Amino acid sequence: LYDGDNENANLVGTFCGSKVPAPFLSTRNFLTVKFVTDRSVERRGFNATYTTVDRLCGGIYNATPTSLIATSPNFPNEYPPFTLCTWVIDAPPQQQVRVVVETFHLHSSQDCSQNYLELQDSPTVRNLQGVTFPIPIPLLSLFGKRKETYCLQSQGAVHRFCGTETFAVPEFYSYDRTAIVTFKSDEYMINNGVRFSYQAAGKLEEMSQNTDLLFSLFISDTEMQYRDLISLHVSVFLSQGCSREYNQTFGYLKSPGWPGHHPNNMDCSIILRAPPNHTISLFFHAFSLEDSIHCSHDFLEVRNGSDAYSPLLGRFCGNTVPSPIFPQNHVVYLRFKSDFSGVHDGYEITWTSSSSGCGGMLYGTTGSFASPSYPATYHNATDCEWAITVPQGRIVTVNFDFISIDDPGDCSSNYLILYDGPDASHPPTGPYCGTVRIAFLCDPTSGSKEFFTVSCTRPFP
Repeated sequence: LYDGDNENANLVGTFCGSKVPAPFLSTRNFLTVKFVTDRSVERRGFNATYTTVDRLCGGIYNATPTSLIATSPNFPNEYPPFTLCTWVIDAPPQQQVRVVVETFHLHSSQDCSQNYLELQDSPTVRNLQGVTFPIPIPLLSLFGKRKETYCLQSQGAVHRFCGTETFAVPEFYSYDRTAIVTFKSDEYMINNGVRFSYQAAGKLEEMSQNTDLLFSLFISDTEMQYRDLISLHVSVFLSQGCSREYNQTFGYLKSPGWPGHHPNNMDCSIILRAPPNHTISLFFHAFSLEDSIHCSHDFLEVRNGSDAYSPLLGRFCGNTVPSPIFPQNHVVYLRFKSDFSGVHDGYEITWTSSSSGCGGMLYGTTGSFASPSYPATYHNATDCEWAITVPQGRIVTVNFDFISIDDPGDCSSNYLILYDGPDASHPPTGPYCGTVRIAFLCDPTSGSKEFFTVSCTRPFP
């Protein structure tokens, strides 16, 4: 039995003997049955019935400003074997899709290649300067016959979550107007399933009638440049509504177009909102913006609060990576602005929060973190723990550029210690104190290779 229109589809099962197979529900509108016998024993064979039912999950949906709900089949109860749900969610033109995963559970024993939740953008196009951006519908219609000259990326950003993660799935914003959500599971286990909400968010800027744009396009693998005069403001299809709000305990921020150059004429407002009893920490992993006096051209602004009138913590430009920021607040406001000329790599930021004042969850393929108040001195009675999680199948490498922890000598009162796993019950490395340099690679043979925990303690004097 194959779940598709030919024998290359997913094999549901091979059956023989006299045990009646369980009922099966196909994931799409095709099912292939193959019956094979040899030259020896003859039996009565089989008798089967089939019918059609409404699709249990997935499909194409329109996002609206009102939050709508989607779930795995029969949620919160059992779903069929080999469940595969794909939701393609479109927001209105010049808006983006916000996805909030309210409930998600798979078991850690289930194979991540067959059991996962995946959030991704629609396919993107690329220009010769390395800026990657989605294909907006208005732009395709304007270019008409020339639309085939764009180089289509295979897919946009993809985020996969399995049963091994110990944290809630972060909020997801599509880069353009389309988001794709996929839930796949080959077998139901107790409490498995997903429930998420989606809605249209991030109104884009209106079109401008007087903006000229120089495109560098790929044409049949041959690079050529020419000037196209089009009456679209560049931010219509590059900015794609970069203003957004995150209501979660941790995450990462990247400038539009990262890891390529950011576009011109951007003005993005970003709000990070952790639970009220938490405080947020910001760690800069990479930074490059146009330098100018008082950062008057391109800049990233960080404020201690929820709006543009909150106390200013810093305005940054140039190529110097800013020091970590510890606002001592559960809400932080950021504004990224670029002018009409000059583009740079932008920024990559990791942020986390904790109810203890420091520490928290760090997730992603790369990032950075530091002791509270760094590069200034940390305070007494500090007790921080960071849990680092990377995508399934990866291992964690941690390099400490600087460490200066004062201790009488045995690292028992003031120290840094590392655990090769998601918590302090796993094998430790350290403790470290004094002034040393540390490089650590978590054990790739351990069962918890995607997790890593760092603990830093300084007791009361």
